[in-house]
Amino acid sequence: MFFNKKIKGIIGLGVLLLVAFSTAAIGQQGGMNFHFVVLGDTRPHGGANVITQPKEFKENIRAINLIMPDFVIDVGDLIHGYIEDEELIDKEWDDFDKTVAMFKIPLHMVIGNHDVWNKKSEDIYRKRYGDLYYSFDHKGSHFIVLDSEEFSPPGAMDYIKGEQLNWLKRDLEEHKDADNIFVFLHKPLWRFSNDETNWNTEVHPLLARYKVRAVFAGHWHVYEKSFARDGIEYFITGGGGAEISESRVMGGFYHFMLVSVRDKEVEYAVIEPEGVKDKNIVTQEFIQNVEKIAKGVVPVIDIHPSETIKEEVTHFLVNPFPQPIEVEIITDTSLAGSWKINPIRSKYLIPANDSIKATFCFSCEATQVFPLPSQKLKVYQDGKEIMSTSPKLKIKNEWFIKEWMVIGPFDLEWRGADRAKVPPGFDKVYPPEKEINLKKSYSSLGKKVSWFKCTADERGFVNLNKLFEPNDDVIAYALAYVYAPKRMKVALSLGSDDGAKIWLNDKLVFRKHIGRGAAPDQDVMIVTLEPGWNKLLLKIEEMYGQWGFYLRFSDTLGVLRYSVKKSK
Repeated sequence: MFFNKKIKGIIGLGVLLLVAFSTAAIGQQGGMNFHFVVLGDTRPHGGANVITQPKEFKENIRAINLIMPDFVIDVGDLIHGYIEDEELIDKEWDDFDKTVAMFKIPLHMVIGNHDVWNKKSEDIYRKRYGDLYYSFDHKGSHFIVLDSEEFSPPGAMDYIKGEQLNWLKRDLEEHKDADNIFVFLHKPLWRFSNDETNWNTEVHPLLARYKVRAVFAGHWHVYEKSFARDGIEYFITGGGGAEISESRVMGGFYHFMLVSVRDKEVEYAVIEPEGVKDKNIVTQEFIQNVEKIAKGVVPVIDIHPSETIKEEVTHFLVNPFPQPIEVEIITDTSLAGSWKINPIRSKYLIPANDSIKATFCFSCEATQVFPLPSQKLKVYQDGKEIMSTSPKLKIKNEWFIKEWMVIGPFDLEWRGADRAKVPPGFDKVYPPEKEINLKKSYSSLGKKVSWFKCTADERGFVNLNKLFEPNDDVIAYALAYVYAPKRMKVALSLGSDDGAKIWLNDKLVFRKHIGRGAAPDQDVMIVTLEPGWNKLLLKIEEMYGQWGFYLRFSDTLGVLRYSVKKSK
């Protein structure tokens, strides 16, 4: 195993690769002709505390060794990470080092969010492997490795800015005469919106000015040839070994990329156990066409005031392809809850570049709205399944409480312990549980904290990560008032990251400690609202990572009102 001074890390895919290819396609490697491999997301499968590198990674290593490129670049997520135990973190890296020692060629590493997630993990990485962003030269070409995971200063993650951006400008200027320039990072920031990153507004124009040939990333466990822009090719190559969640036709297959350079001529190949694939095996255009089909099958129901829901939903099925497709819509009765959907199963043949309408009847009792049901959509082309998705029913007015008073953070006292064990702060009685005084401040974590108003985003999600600092190993409280014209039973639906407690009119109606990401309707309970204003208090814990919640009531009669304070 050859170690570059910056480090090692890479992945391959099936070991069944063509032996003939290793000689015929690679050819001689003299002069300025060379080959390199790119892959990413080679980390272990499963959750935290998983140390062993996946067999798919090891199979890739054997295949890459058969091809013998000049070097390999792994675009990040090399271990599972996201743990606090320093000894366990080192064990993960030790197993990674042991695995990549199987390589017969040099490796270069890019950090991913699973590799560096806080200051401790960054210090461990730097001590073992060196810089988080760097560059190197090979046979007249220049290679730039960026860090998309900077978490300091706050707001740097998913941005290339500050000192790193200044370094990138200097590095590009110093190597502007290179035959080719290639750039590598973990997250495909060019596919993020402009309010999530500065890639498309600052970084891409800079790379275009210096005639960068290609940019490679991972993070998404797929292969995708993104749209080329201003002469720059963009690739997502995240099928290196971690679990695959997308279907094969959507790029969900284990693979690596072989890049062949002959002076200023560059070719790209996608390699998996079955052989070499054309770079357009999965294009952004194909994915967008598939997404157009899916968009027409997100059932939105407009609930009219009633004790019993019975509404029609129409799907608009579009075929953007130049060939006919067959669409099958199936209701999974085991996941439909109390909902009844008619018809349960139906098939539609849609001509090329055409569309049809498909109508379904949805019905259920008012207090049994949550969880919302889903229908499975399958799309076939030439008898082969090209898409499978399960869109969940959406309610037109959503019913989420959008305005809250919040206060925090308070100490969760988790300290990186076993996530299954309830942290002391989860059940500790902090001031908001003793009194609600919106004008009062309290001392917490070395500073004063006070109530302030916040608004949920357009999805109904209250993002506590953006509201509080620190935002790991903490809890916060959220307060709202619900007006009911009469005594009524309703469903209260919560989605939270992480666990939560809920009090309704000072009575504890929900308590769950759990580590999870938030999604609507994860927990549903039937509660009774009293006539007039009802006090709703939430306590949301956060161990690490994202933090926030969704909350809504089943307002099928359209009579509930919400406020951040009792109104007359």
